[in-house]
Amino acid sequence: MRSIHRGETLYLHTSVVAMKYFYLSACLLVATIQTSARTGTYSPLSPYERQIVASVLILEAASDGTEGMRAILNVIYNRADRDVYRVVRAAVRKGSFYSMHSIWGRQKPDYGPILRRAQQDPHYANAVKLVMVLERGALLDTTNGATHYYLSSDQPPYWVAQMHFRVTIGSHHFFARYPLTMVKADMPVPANP
Repeated sequence: MRSIHRGETLYLHTSVVAMKYFYLSACLLVATIQTSARTGTYSPLSPYERQIVASVLILEAASDGTEGMRAILNVIYNRADRDVYRVVRAAVRKGSFYSMHSIWGRQKPDYGPILRRAQQDPHYANAVKLVMVLERGALLDTTNGATHYYLSSDQPPYWVAQMHFRVTIGSHHFFARYPLTMVKADMPVPANP
């Protein structure tokens, strides 16, 4: 029988401890998922991610109240191909929302100043609630699939010529790349591009 040297013993001990921690972590994760499924508290976004998206709503449309912020959230969601897991990426993508320009192109963006500025707004709690409604899949799309918008007091941007008008909500005009078509009640509604 081969003898175990001191270095090998330490290696074996470290491996056993690592496996125990891995097993305990896996058990905790499974228990958390099961509890969340039972209670309906699971959220695809972390609290920090939720704050980032809510900050975009505040900084882009707080002056238009809840309806204006809901419209901006719909644009973010539509740009994310209606996938809640892609919402944060769509909200912070370079060139998408000017309120996030200070983090564009940064390897490790610091959202702190943006979050602090947004959290001072009296509508911030409503913005967070809207993001939570989106996470539950209960957000009504009041923009009819809009993916773009501009402030109605500004000159129309160059891209308006290639877009189709959807609706005006608050101080913003909303547009999409494809025309809004009438469909029969028994026909499936086409998916957003």
